[in-house]
Amino acid sequence: MILANDLEYITKDEYSTIRKKIHVVSIVITGLSKSTKPPS
Repeated sequence: MILANDLEYITKDEYSTIRKKIHVVSIVITGLSKSTKPPS
């Protein structure tokens, strides 16, 4: 994503939108990972 932005394959607005979506997905994945771990 950074490279695509740096090489201007995507606009700054597209980059910002995609980064926000990536952030949301990472939060969901982290929550899922934590919920599936056995209690310590």
